[in-house]
This record gives sequence, structure tokens and C-alpha cells, in this order.
Amino acid sequence: MARTKRQTRQGIVIFALEWLILFLAVSLATIAERSLVFNIVSITALSFLGTYLILKTKKLGVSTDMASLNNLGNPLMTRLLKVAPGTYNHSLIVAQLASSCGKAISINSELLQLGAYYHDIGKIMNPSIFVENGKNTGSEHNLEKKIIAHVKNGLKIANEYFLPVEICDLIIQHHGNSRVESFKESGFHYPGPKPQSKIAGIIMLSDCVEASVRSQKNPNEITIRKIIDTQVKKKQDSGQLSESGLSEDEIGKIKQDFALTISNIYHKRNKQ
Repeated sequence: MARTKRQTRQGIVIFALEWLILFLAVSLATIAERSLVFNIVSITALSFLGTYLILKTKKLGVSTDMASLNNLGNPLMTRLLKVAPGTYNHSLIVAQLASSCGKAISINSELLQLGAYYHDIGKIMNPSIFVENGKNTGSEHNLEKKIIAHVKNGLKIANEYFLPVEICDLIIQHHGNSRVESFKESGFHYPGPKPQSKIAGIIMLSDCVEASVRSQKNPNEITIRKIIDTQVKKKQDSGQLSESGLSEDEIGKIKQDFALTISNIYHKRNKQ
């Protein structure tokens, strides 16, 4: 996919700044009337100013990119909705869970929401093999390999759409090196790495909890809490959260927030 207009403008601005600074530096250096000390000081000052302006421009570009990802009408999310509507809906609920958890333990809820929106974009490649989009077909062996591949495919798609590195990291970490649980007996594992941040850990937990709750028909509060306890314990016992930085106290708050948020979601659905 071609770069966006915003990214193209950003590149032009940085290129222009670099050439302007170089031009000014050379112009000052060639003015014979100026002293050597003046030239050195001027060129050094311009270099520092140029570095600052370029870095600031790049930083603003990244921030703008992150903000634009909140727009669910962007081309990538529109593609996900069209090709894999079940995954799209799953991602929105995961985003709701993750963002709420971020507020509960005072970490970046905006990045949690964005990471959850895009964590499963790799399912665009083979949408029908995932239960939320339709019935699995084919041999178990082939299915497991294709299911695992959605992480690698997600990173590939993220790069095609120039998603920020923060989002790419969350895509490749959201399953860690967990065993594939689509079938009762599986010797296949995701490639990892394990979640390397609290944000990645929360998205992992939100993902597996939402998928488990969704598989139940009209779950009550007791069922929901049991699912949350089981899924979180499973990730803890397998060491998936060992590098995330999440404390036991934070995990306890996350579980409480899951129970409240999920109960509210299903309560609203049952009233409709």
C-alpha cells in the first residue's frame, strides 16, 4: 500500500528542513569576513536546532498516526470489518475490556484500546478458519499452522499500512508462546515473544477472556467470574505474564474490572 498523504507531507518537511539547515551552515562557513570561532559556533548551533526540529517533526508525525488509528472508518479497519466481521466485533470488545483495565491500574488506556483494535488484523488473510467468522474446515494439522500464522500475517499487514511500532509489538506479543487451544490436544505453540509490557499483558488477557466468554450462551455472573479466573490462572501458570511487569495486585484489579465490564456488556445485550 502506498504511503498516506500525511506521511508523505511529513517526509517532505523533514527533507526540506535538512536541506535548509545544510544551506545555512555552508553559507555561514563561506562568509570570509566572519571569524573561525563565529563559524564554528554558528554551525554547531544550527546543527542542534536542526536535530531538534527534525526529531520534533517525526514525533508529531507518530502522534498524528496514533491518533488517526482511533478512526474505525480508516481503510484497514474497514477491510477487517468487510472480510472478517466476527474478528472485528471481537476486537472492539477486547478494546473495551483492555481500555477499562488501563484506567483501573492507571496505565495508557488509549494505547490499550488501539492495540486491541489491531491485534488480530492477521485474521484478514484466512478469516473463515477462525470460529468467530465461521466454521473451521480442513485437517487439524493444517488449521493449527494457519491459526498460528495470523500473528505473522498481522505484522506483515501492519507494516503494509505503516502502523506504529508500538502497535506492531502488541500484535506479535498478544499470544506470547502459548499453546494453541483451538483443539483439545495440541502440540503447537505461538512463536512469541511473551508480553514485554503491562499493556501487552492486558491485551493478552482481554483477548482470551473475551473469546472464552463469547463461546458461552448467555453466561451469568458466576460463569463469567469462573471463566476469568480460569483464563488468567492459565496464563500465569504457563509463565505468559512473567515478563509483562504486571504485579499480583494489578492482576487482581484487572480480574475485577473484567467481571464488571463483561457483566455490563451482557446485561445490555440481554435487555435489547
